[in-house]
Amino acid sequence: ASASPLVPDAEAEPFRKLVQEAFGLRRKQLRRVLRSVRGLSADDADLALARVGIAPDRRPETLAPAEFAALLRTLQA
Repeated sequence: ASASPLVPDAEAEPFRKLVQEAFGLRRKQLRRVLRSVRGLSADDADLALARVGIAPDRRPETLAPAEFAALLRTLQA
């Protein structure tokens, strides 16, 4: 039995882009990453992160792939 992929094909490119953008700023906290790469306000960045249970002061390199996938879906919603 094959495991289902973490992200479907339709989300593969946006997922890759989000991860690459985040790791381009890997020394920054996620609040700052979202403000930089997505143009969100600090409040909107905090809200998006809160929706998926990620603390805004975490750094990209501490996120699991599933957390990036959940964050992507929140940002696209």
